[in-house]
Amino acid sequence: MELVENIKINFLCGISVKNINFGQLLNNLSWEDQEILIQETILNDRNVKYPLKRDYQIAFIKHIIKELENGSEEVHDKFYECLSMIINATDNDFSFKHYKINKNNFISVKEANSYIRDGTTGLKVWEASITLTNFIIQNKEYFRDKSIIELGSGCSGLVGLSLLKLCDCKQIFLSDCHESVMNTLQENLLLNLRDEKLEKYESSVLVKERIYVNNKTEIGILNIPWENAEEMSEELSKICQPDIILAADIIYDSSIFNALLNCLNVLFKNFSNIEFILSQTIRNNETFEEFTKILRKNKFQIEDIETNDLEKNIPCSSDASLIKMFRIRKV
Repeated sequence: MELVENIKINFLCGISVKNINFGQLLNNLSWEDQEILIQETILNDRNVKYPLKRDYQIAFIKHIIKELENGSEEVHDKFYECLSMIINATDNDFSFKHYKINKNNFISVKEANSYIRDGTTGLKVWEASITLTNFIIQNKEYFRDKSIIELGSGCSGLVGLSLLKLCDCKQIFLSDCHESVMNTLQENLLLNLRDEKLEKYESSVLVKERIYVNNKTEIGILNIPWENAEEMSEELSKICQPDIILAADIIYDSSIFNALLNCLNVLFKNFSNIEFILSQTIRNNETFEEFTKILRKNKFQIEDIETNDLEKNIPCSSDASLIKMFRIRKV
């Protein structure tokens, strides 16, 4: 059933239960179809092995039970069995989400259950990275044979792994500077590459992880504190000549503007003809306008990227209208 497939996709990536479109599915749902629904969601192999947040699964099951009971349907025993099992399970600090990027590929992501952990917000998957991933899915040819660096990647690796699995890039380097974030990012890369042929390079102060995948594409993790980008530039130029810089949801506080501007200036100075694609949730217009003024003052050109017709291959939980995309170049 197509509707069950859509519910499965939404469930596995943790979309808020109230935002999942169940349609009329829970009206007159037979015992057999109830079993299909629970097998495709709660008992899905991905969720069994790498489970979603405990409270989310409880809310999902309770919603289904309530709707079935309201319709005077007999509720399948497995819903109650799973609910009891999950309620009695140990609540962990981390959980997983699973994003379907095309017919044959899911990306599984480990993330923190709290928005702030170890002094950082980088251990969560943020909506702007999902929009950026949807942009990549829809513009695969644009990234073919390119070398790419993502700034402020966070823990998920969703953007980089989508590039790796879909776009035939030359090199993909994800970067951050927080130890816990980079450790979780490394876990997520290796989790999603466990069935691939991997050749590992040596690590360094700059290079946390560097892997040659299937004799085809390099993917790695770089430790790039933005304020120290100049110190890293010589080593970076030896391993990568980036064509494109990517980032998602990095403009959240004016206190980071100088460090980010420093990093961008270093990258644009050392690598010619590059461009910067930014996906950003605009939470505060004044903060973002302040950043764009600083960019223009430093001779950067900012162009809007249209996202209204962007297909939502991966669904978003929040209001997508708050997420904007920009192409930034040096004048």
